[in-house]
Amino acid sequence: MVHKLRQQIGVTNIIEMGVVVRFNHDVTSTDLAALLEAERMGRHEDVITLCKGRFLDGVEAWEPADLEHWLDAQRRRAIRVLRDATLALASAHDAVGDTIGAERRWAQLVERHPSDEWARERLAAVQRSASGDGNRQLTNK
Repeated sequence: MVHKLRQQIGVTNIIEMGVVVRFNHDVTSTDLAALLEAERMGRHEDVITLCKGRFLDGVEAWEPADLEHWLDAQRRRAIRVLRDATLALASAHDAVGDTIGAERRWAQLVERHPSDEWARERLAAVQRSASGDGNRQLTNK
């Protein structure tokens, strides 16, 4: 399993062996660790910047199945963190009456995750609100 992980990520000397296999953060960092630190510190802009794609993209079908379940859970966690940061930033725009800014935040999330129904619903709600206020409607870009 460790050999396969090293092959798929293309990095050596990042694994500590023991009862648990984990990344050695003294040697390397992970996008997930940086993302979770930004979340913990309330740095929503950093969360948006750090969440560029799917966690460990390209790594699939590992054995044992527990590792695959962990990977899926971490990917869901990263999306939740991204959603929460988007919600916080969009809410800040809304609080000052900046409907266009809020709409841009939701459009960013939809652009990154087009299949995210929750994000698409929020974008549509903001767009309806903007058009009802006489503001111009933005596209997803």
